[in-house]
Amino acid sequence: MSILPVLSAIADAAPDATILLTTGTVTSARLLDQYLKPELARRVLHRFVPLDVPAWAARFLDHWRPDAAGFVESELWPNLLAACRARGHPGDADQWSHV
Repeated sequence: MSILPVLSAIADAAPDATILLTTGTVTSARLLDQYLKPELARRVLHRFVPLDVPAWAARFLDHWRPDAAGFVESELWPNLLAACRARGHPGDADQWSHV
């Protein structure tokens, strides 16, 4: 799981933050449970990503209210990205090189 070092870096940079992590498959969720270290697992909240329907993406973000959004691998959903941008979350293409 390529996200594990990123989760550790976020946790180190923001020690009081809870990290909301979405995946699209049951397999990814199981791998996360298997490989996430216990001290980090307490700070990572897993949810399945909503299907890329504008209203569902908006409802998901309205409910969870993340302070920032990051996308890895195949988690690039156009409507979810648009909903993040509409809320002013970091994540524009020009910022991705800094992640």
